[in-house]
Amino acid sequence: MMAGQPKAAAECVGAPKSLSISVAMATYNGAKYIGQQLDDLAAQTFLPAELIVCDDQSSDDTLAAVEDFAASAPFPVHVHRNPERLGYRANFMKAAGLCSSDLIAFCDQDDRWNARKLELLSEPFSDDDVLLAYHNARPVTDRGRILPLLYRGRLKRKYGPLAVDPWPNPMGFTQAFRRSLLRFAEFWPQSSDQNHKGERLAHDQWYFFLASALGSIMYVPTVLADYRQHGANVYGMSWYRTLAPQLNELWHATHKRKLRLDAAERRAHIFRQLSQRLTGKLQDRANEAAAWYEQLVSLGRMRAEVYDALSMGERMAALGRLVRAGGYGSRAPEFSRLTLAMDVAIGVTGLFPRVESVTRRLARR
Repeated sequence: MMAGQPKAAAECVGAPKSLSISVAMATYNGAKYIGQQLDDLAAQTFLPAELIVCDDQSSDDTLAAVEDFAASAPFPVHVHRNPERLGYRANFMKAAGLCSSDLIAFCDQDDRWNARKLELLSEPFSDDDVLLAYHNARPVTDRGRILPLLYRGRLKRKYGPLAVDPWPNPMGFTQAFRRSLLRFAEFWPQSSDQNHKGERLAHDQWYFFLASALGSIMYVPTVLADYRQHGANVYGMSWYRTLAPQLNELWHATHKRKLRLDAAERRAHIFRQLSQRLTGKLQDRANEAAAWYEQLVSLGRMRAEVYDALSMGERMAALGRLVRAGGYGSRAPEFSRLTLAMDVAIGVTGLFPRVESVTRRLARR
């Protein structure tokens, strides 16, 4: 369905005047909050050229709310109801694939957007090398309690190829990326989520993974959305993610080490395939990314021995080999100095299984 006409990009001073932006929204039983989210889209200072909604077999009034909005929306609204449940990963990937603008911004069904979100998030793309941009946000509970900001500390504004940690990624609702990345979607089924066994990368993981190697990424520090926490989020903010993000990542580097090793092998293979299709600068970057992930795989296999060897002597020898290979340092794919401390404290000593059991109990609280 379609309704309304988009405001010309030229009416917005800040956003690149030659670029259009689509909003890709995946919905499922979101009737309680979706009305406010849709109103926020209509209030943008830089209106999207279109809103693509892919509904995953909602059984509530989600689609009715979207249809009411479409009747008077100031931009075209295209609604696609999936004939069968896809799950949020495939549903978002489908929505992105249906977008036709130069830029694509992901949208959840239950957040609140600042009126300048699309305007400010589009500005970094005046730099042709930027493939993805993301902004800051604040988690807010259903009762209005404001939690610590999503991204804290002194973050760089721009990251070149392979300059970011390969595992954490900014959440999808904070991202916008160039539509040109859609041409690599056929390789998505080969990917593997480093946090969930047997799953492909989520939509935000996938496009951040590609952009972080093939181009530059820009961070917009302005808080441009409220990330609503209501107990039914597909992916919410737990206490340890909010209060101790560095410790959370340090633990994941150990607890998820086998999943990360498999994911890194798959990523290296994907970039090897891309390098055979691309030319020029992109081909060079794909080759560099493949080699980078292959190095990560090599170091990851050595680190696995620190935890998997049967005797303490074997584990100490494995740690020594990893140190001599330059496995610990300040830049990925090297493991951090904090990781070294953890590997000594719970890897070499053999305490990891006991610590893992305690951590799992705490995470369930």
